[in-house]
Amino acid sequence: MNSKTILARAIECIVFIFGAFGGFFLKIAPPDELKLNFPVGISSFLSLFMLLLIGSLSRKYPDKRYSGRWYIVSIACMLVALAFSLAYYRNYKNYTFGFPPDNPQTRYVQGRQLTQKARDYMKSAHITNIAQVVDDFGGPGSRSEVWEGPSIDAAGTILLVNYVLLVFFFMTALFSLTETVLLRDS
Repeated sequence: MNSKTILARAIECIVFIFGAFGGFFLKIAPPDELKLNFPVGISSFLSLFMLLLIGSLSRKYPDKRYSGRWYIVSIACMLVALAFSLAYYRNYKNYTFGFPPDNPQTRYVQGRQLTQKARDYMKSAHITNIAQVVDDFGGPGSRSEVWEGPSIDAAGTILLVNYVLLVFFFMTALFSLTETVLLRDS
């Protein structure tokens, strides 16, 4: 099999996995404002790299005695992926908010630190719904009035890194397990 065929099949595999399960990995990606193409693109390239690397390593060491090692790699990566899943879920809830406040349609990145003006406003108006505060300050385009600008960027970075690592470890676990099954059946 030539390198173009291998690459084409690997890309087909990545596209299939990203589209599988109702597009799960695409649906949990950070909000669009973070340039959805970036985390999904990086995750796709890392997944493609891991698929080809694992496939190459399993062909280099095709002996069935290595299947136990692939199991260990797969289980370890799945455990790490689960940890990143929990972290991503927590961070997604903590660093995003739905807007508009009465019927959230879209999620936006929120900062990690409120401005003094926003803290004072929330205290005086007795508001706890952060989306309402954003709305009162002019909507999502005025988030820098609610949160410190660098804290919005930091929250976005946390979401991007969590997402990429989550996908990376899930894919590595999946590909390692696939190689284990292929070694066992060969």
